[in-house]
Amino acid sequence: MEHYFEPLENDVTLSLVDYSNPTITPDMEKSAASNQINSYAFGGTDLFSLCQHIYQNKAVLLLIKVDNGYWGTTTPTFTTPTYGHFVVAYGYTPNSIKIICSADRDFPLKEIGKQYINSSFIREAGTAIDLPPQEVQKIIDTSTNVASQIVAAPIPTPIPMTSAWDRSTFRHGAQSPRNSGLTFTPTTETSP
Repeated sequence: MEHYFEPLENDVTLSLVDYSNPTITPDMEKSAASNQINSYAFGGTDLFSLCQHIYQNKAVLLLIKVDNGYWGTTTPTFTTPTYGHFVVAYGYTPNSIKIICSADRDFPLKEIGKQYINSSFIREAGTAIDLPPQEVQKIIDTSTNVASQIVAAPIPTPIPMTSAWDRSTFRHGAQSPRNSGLTFTPTTETSP
């Protein structure tokens, strides 16, 4: 039997004090060194964006807000965003996304209907991606270049108003007879 290394040393037979000890051991450090994630991708939380994200990355980590209608079913309902919970989205249909929920042992495979796929319930979507370090650096350099151009863009200077007509135009709008070029001549005629 092959030895399996549990990076968090998940031995539930330990006392609560020992089990919750946050100390990182040398074995944990050694295991982590060969399992680093260098890049992350985040996407939108609407149905179209999630489907694209799942298609491109195969698995997407979602932060969702659930309530009691989420548990104990394969087709959860959402009414009040109450509890934060992480799940993995792995597939989709035209009307839902498919998720795996390790916390619901009886119903770990679920489908979230599109009526619940909105920012109230689906809070974040992201995934780890394997990009070579030179690609990551290229993205950082491009972002830095774009950001420096935005900061250096000139700020428009307002044009000062110089006459009473200009102020009148601003106050009364272009359709006012006062500034439309139309003249108003009062008459002395009376109606019968």
